[in-house]
Amino acid sequence: MYTMKNIVTIVCLLLAGNMAFAQSDVPAPAPKQQQTIYLTHATVHTGDGKVLENATVGFTDGVITMVEVNPSFKTDETVKIIDCTGKHIYPGIIAPNTKIGIDEIEAVRATNDYAEVGTYNPDARAIIAYNTDSRVTPTIRSNGVLFAQSVPVWSTISGTSAVVQLDAWNWEDALVKEDGIWMNWPGLMTRGGWWGEPEPAKANKEYDKQVNSIKDYFREAKSYNDAGTHTKTNLRFEAMRSLFDKSKTLYINADGVKEIQHAIAFAEEFGVRIVISGGEESW
Repeated sequence: MYTMKNIVTIVCLLLAGNMAFAQSDVPAPAPKQQQTIYLTHATVHTGDGKVLENATVGFTDGVITMVEVNPSFKTDETVKIIDCTGKHIYPGIIAPNTKIGIDEIEAVRATNDYAEVGTYNPDARAIIAYNTDSRVTPTIRSNGVLFAQSVPVWSTISGTSAVVQLDAWNWEDALVKEDGIWMNWPGLMTRGGWWGEPEPAKANKEYDKQVNSIKDYFREAKSYNDAGTHTKTNLRFEAMRSLFDKSKTLYINADGVKEIQHAIAFAEEFGVRIVISGGEESW
């Protein structure tokens, strides 16, 4: 006969078992490399169109030190040799402009951490929200994606992106570089409705007002930057200092040819380094 104590014990054991199973779905990060490793007799695709038959790839301390055909190298207790006969070796893939690590289940709002409220959020850092225990990451890694750029979305200025390596215990381990701030340039045309039943596109009557608002914001940020130190810190403007000294890139989402031209003129006006994202009419 089951007592309440028995039932509670069984439930706890089931929960513990489920947690252990869930944790096992996410592979533990690899330990630090202890010895030089050579992958021999492989077909190596170098990434620049070349294919090397019967080649060797060597790496030490996590860094590739050799990609050669029939090389000579020492073999002792400090070296590990893995025969890759019949196998192909490809470069790792870098996935730019993604929500990897900050978006788990699209339909479950609590698992999405890729956007902040408000119009201007340059201080919103994607890396702080990056989840190394994501169930998505192991699937991506198994398909050869080793690095990703996690990007906040929405808002006029949506935040600061981060380049991460996908084999990490926590976001501090994952971070390679916080590389830029993302901005959505206004469109000359707007389209209402929803994706299933979009309304016809029409001219955006607020376009000039929206562009001027962006310029006003950048003028304020630049004045704040030029003034040096401040008794009262503005976190949003502090985040934008890296744009004016060009240590970070301003990524601008723009598709139309006129919007792209306006974005480039804007960058020249404020002396910032930009990358056009999207660029549907960049041709």
